[in-house]
Amino acid sequence: MAKIAIVTVLTFVSLSGVMGQHAQVDRTYTLGDTVPDLPLGTYLMNFPDRQASLHDLRGKYVMLDFWETYCQPCINALPKLQSLQDKYADQLQIIAVTKDIEQNVRALLGRSEITKHQNIRIPFAIGDTVLQKAFPHAYIPHVVIVNPAGRVEGITHGAAITEERIAAMLSGDKIEWELKEDGIASFQQTDEQLANGAEETVDSSLLWSSYLKRGGSALSRIKRHDDGSIRSLHMECTPLHLFVRVFNLFNVTNTLLGNANHQRIIVDIADTLTYRLYADENNYSYGPIKFPYLDYPSHAAYWKENAYTYHAEFGPGVPDDQVRERILTDLNKALPIKGEIVKRERLCYVLRVRENARMLLDANVNELEPLSQGLPFDGYHIQINGKPIGELLKVLAMFISAPPIEDGTNIDFNVSMQLDFTDSPKRDPKSGYLINNELDMDVLRTELAKYGLYLEPEIRLVDMLLIHD
Repeated sequence: MAKIAIVTVLTFVSLSGVMGQHAQVDRTYTLGDTVPDLPLGTYLMNFPDRQASLHDLRGKYVMLDFWETYCQPCINALPKLQSLQDKYADQLQIIAVTKDIEQNVRALLGRSEITKHQNIRIPFAIGDTVLQKAFPHAYIPHVVIVNPAGRVEGITHGAAITEERIAAMLSGDKIEWELKEDGIASFQQTDEQLANGAEETVDSSLLWSSYLKRGGSALSRIKRHDDGSIRSLHMECTPLHLFVRVFNLFNVTNTLLGNANHQRIIVDIADTLTYRLYADENNYSYGPIKFPYLDYPSHAAYWKENAYTYHAEFGPGVPDDQVRERILTDLNKALPIKGEIVKRERLCYVLRVRENARMLLDANVNELEPLSQGLPFDGYHIQINGKPIGELLKVLAMFISAPPIEDGTNIDFNVSMQLDFTDSPKRDPKSGYLINNELDMDVLRTELAKYGLYLEPEIRLVDMLLIHD
């Protein structure tokens, strides 16, 4: 009987933690709301009471920092959050909230160049679902500030958290936190969206419909029919990046992934204000990099006024070139800048093979461990595993600055390779993924040579994105 009693108690305790994750999520909470006693993940890592809940922290300000291990801006902020926690521990409790498991969080903290020497000890709410539902958001970092009485005082961006503001808040000053508003339901076209300013176009003969409206949260998604043709395309970004994503999808990378490649964009805008608002190089990174900028105090303020949402639906079998032209026509009708895809002569690099290439490229087939997130790149490497050589060229085209590189290998078999950029002086750890840097051509040549490949310069006609007014 004693053994049975022990098992029963353990089962009850285990289930109580799981049941807690389903408690009190029948509504969402916003500014001014008093938050109920919500669980902090399935448990807290780096905290004495692993099952502590929100009410256990009453009497202190609580900062809920929603983050994930794949979010580089979130990772970059962790040392700052640790410093704030150390300095203001008597008045402030920071909780980093993640849907991930503890093993992945600890692996990230020990691996990342940003955190591995910083002794990050703030508590992490592991495996959270409740807080995600209580404070819904589309993108991260997402920060919620709860005052000592349990009332929501701020819902804001990670960049808004500075020591100056935290110190003022803890001293009793009223801080006007810039409100972070996310369009988390914007993947679905609804009558409400259209009533709020979405401009819809419908053509029954081509079986397509589309709408464009102001606002957005940096989301993007593409769906395809069973025959591979595009079923729907959804993009939320600045005017420049709407054109960039179309260009990348149909002419460069065959995906919505990738940056605005400086070497594949031509800007011809005469009006100075239009240029500065939408198309100078500061805007290549989803809007201006440094603020204040013009009359905008922050990235959020700029984004709120200058982002757009575009959504299109297509019937099965519509060719990609027709989809592309339809989208460009829609965008050019409504946006403050225009875009078109043109041919221009540019210095390219043609990928060539040496005699021993096949042996070297075949050697690692099916032996390379997948990179994190299942992507063909991480913060240090490019990896192609058992795929056509063209997949390598797509990744190279995703860098923020990379010359056109075209295939001249005639390789007709799948290849496996890993290119190591760890020691590249052009790699910034704070950029996260490797493609968020300038492509280091010297390292690329060295790494390609290991597989019997080399680059040959050549002037060629290539696709370019022309942005004009």
